Amino acid sequence: MSCWPRLRSLLFLVPLGTLAGAYAWIGWATGDAWPWQRGVHEDGQRTLLNTVFYFEHALRELPLDAMLAWAVAAAAAYFYPQIRLDTSARSAWLRLSAVVSALLLAGIVAGTWVTAGANAVAQNLAQMPTRPGAALAWGAHWRYHILERLALLLASFALLGLLANGRQRSSRKALALYLGSLAGFVLLTFSFGLTREPFADSRYLGHQARELFTHGLVTFPLAVGACLTLARGVPASSAGRRTGTMRSIWLACTATGLLGTYVSLGALLTGASQQTQTHELHRLVAAHVFEHTLGYVLVAAWSACFYLWWAEPKDPAAAAPRNAP
Repeated sequence: MSCWPRLRSLLFLVPLGTLAGAYAWIGWATGDAWPWQRGVHEDGQRTLLNTVFYFEHALRELPLDAMLAWAVAAAAAYFYPQIRLDTSARSAWLRLSAVVSALLLAGIVAGTWVTAGANAVAQNLAQMPTRPGAALAWGAHWRYHILERLALLLASFALLGLLANGRQRSSRKALALYLGSLAGFVLLTFSFGLTREPFADSRYLGHQARELFTHGLVTFPLAVGACLTLARGVPASSAGRRTGTMRSIWLACTATGLLGTYVSLGALLTGASQQTQTHELHRLVAAHVFEHTLGYVLVAAWSACFYLWWAEPKDPAAAAPRNAP
């Protein structure tokens, strides 16, 4: 595939460009080319450096990040069932991605424990905190992400399917894993409590619109890029386009578009901009891009790790038997 290197590059250039643009915006707004010690977070307190290492926020994002990495990796394994590495190289990269993931997880938990205490670890994992001053409630944070995260889970299947042009080898395991990510998301949504606010409340819709913008430009392409960097491209002759598969891809595209439109228009029409903690856009938008920095790395590492685990090495005949998770 002649466009393959350019495509992989684009999936990394878009996130890097977004981060660079956000940094430039903050620098311009603060009048400081090195604004790491400037208070830029929407809460009016955290510096840019504190925002990058906002451990409590990263901890409560973990379940959502895990769902996204799971969906991206499973969709990649379905449409790109073979990686470009042989068995030994695959094992080495799998270990590396697992170690990076474990270190990040340990750092996030330890950072939360040190900066906010043991109770904060349990509360954030239980999705209780939202914004400063808000009452703690079981699953409250999860409810601020329901629609935007569902859109990204569906976008995983849509984008990877379109890039593969609907061509794939039969992989019931990978399809089951992808459907499992959707089922797991639904299960967690009901476990944390499903209310009407994510669908109608201006504060919830506004938050989800901002999350969709941030993750759509950074987290999601990084995760897809991590998988496609490892994937062996699907040649035009490897398999024919399947009508049922293309129908599913376009259905996922449509659902993603409808969810994104609903969240964006809902935020606009309900006056979400009046519910924000600040009206300074560089705090509300640009600083928020850096709030998810730890998550960007973790989701990419998780996606690569899961994909390496679930996909087949370049020489399947030489691969040692293994059990899928």
